[in-house]
Amino acid sequence: MSDTDLKEDQPKSLISEDYRKLQSELHADRADYGVASQHWAGRVAAFAKLAGVNALLDYGAGKQRLGKALDDAKAGLTYKPFDPAIEEISTAPEPEDLVVCLDVLEHIEPDLIENVLDDLHRVTKRFGFFTIATGPARKVLSDGRNAHLIQERADWWLPKILERFQLLHFNDQGHALLVIVAHKDEASATAVSSKIGSIETEKKDPIKSMALKDYEKLIPSMSVAVGHEKIQYYTPNSMCAWRVKTLSTKEPVTIDWLAAMEPGTVLVDIGANVGMYTMFAAVVRKMFVYAFEPESQNYAILNRNIHMNNVNEQVTAYPFALSDESKVSNLFLSNFSQGSSVHTFGQNTDHNLQQRSGKQRFVQGSVSVTLDELVADKTIPAPHYLKIDVDGLEHKVIKGCEKTLRDQTLREVLIELNPKLEEHQWVIKELQAAGFDFDKDQVAASARKEGSFEGVGEYVFRRR
Repeated sequence: MSDTDLKEDQPKSLISEDYRKLQSELHADRADYGVASQHWAGRVAAFAKLAGVNALLDYGAGKQRLGKALDDAKAGLTYKPFDPAIEEISTAPEPEDLVVCLDVLEHIEPDLIENVLDDLHRVTKRFGFFTIATGPARKVLSDGRNAHLIQERADWWLPKILERFQLLHFNDQGHALLVIVAHKDEASATAVSSKIGSIETEKKDPIKSMALKDYEKLIPSMSVAVGHEKIQYYTPNSMCAWRVKTLSTKEPVTIDWLAAMEPGTVLVDIGANVGMYTMFAAVVRKMFVYAFEPESQNYAILNRNIHMNNVNEQVTAYPFALSDESKVSNLFLSNFSQGSSVHTFGQNTDHNLQQRSGKQRFVQGSVSVTLDELVADKTIPAPHYLKIDVDGLEHKVIKGCEKTLRDQTLREVLIELNPKLEEHQWVIKELQAAGFDFDKDQVAASARKEGSFEGVGEYVFRRR
């Protein structure tokens, strides 16, 4: 699944009606409210020139002082203001190449900050230039609250930002943060990042860089509570974060299936991706899991998740593709991005087994083995449960585990199938011949109702 599958429309609520009125009054009554942005005009203009953009969206523009300062400096930039609290500039903006958000995020209502950050992600086509105050403001709202509703340090803000963007530059001024980001697909990000230091030449209020050792301590992560257990997931980008947010809703059949497992039993997770279901099985159900994921970035995150959840004695991950033979070949990636899927081993096809068209994004060297070989040579024990999700190549996995399927140790198989494919119809017959049956009503309920995966669903096969 690619980042385009994430919800990109504007969140329903960026500001409550009461707070909108309060902010509107403050901007009207206080001449000194919202003055910080004009002090950043020089560096904003310098970054725009460095990034090669000629227009910007001022997100949370207030009195539009940044626009006036840029005009005074003859920066030559098209200025587009947006502020949900100011009626005349409150229309939801279109995405822009550069989005500037200066001393705004600390003013956001805490229960709406995720919505606002999602909307920043929506409108940022290429680059973002954000400043965030980390301490209290001098101003107090009429209801007694400090004007900075959120007063948090870098270790609170950066994980949220890194869920949505790639970080180009970060500096901590002690009282404020400067964060420069890019859309994760921005091709010039590395080149721009290497030149950003040149814009920080002002003598006034020198900026202090975060030490590398402190930056390395920032581990963007999210957690999911399941009963009395809590699963930690490493979330370096928006796709990994989306997987966490949709853990219980993306494939509810898989969650229900895992929730019924006996502690101490063995699961083989084939096509584990970053380990969403591997972690559920190990942490919540106390199972032993052997997880297989050939894609390099996903495999690294899978291992980090094993480490973060302290389940190394329960879970072993392997960087192999499971198939119908052992060989060295290529893994054709659909997208070179952490948490992505639909990567195919040995053939450049999509999830419908159709040849991919257009320029290949990335090809990675990889190896395949068969499950029967691994069980026969006791690399892994005979499993009680199999989960197979390899986006179209499930029939090859099944061909490589014919002996395992007929071992009475194996109780159940959960496999994602597309009944429109002849190869997957063969899988159904093969599993039935090995002594398994499935519930047609369960399959019908799990089948995707629309999109490119329409008709694809999880089949739960149980031994007769």
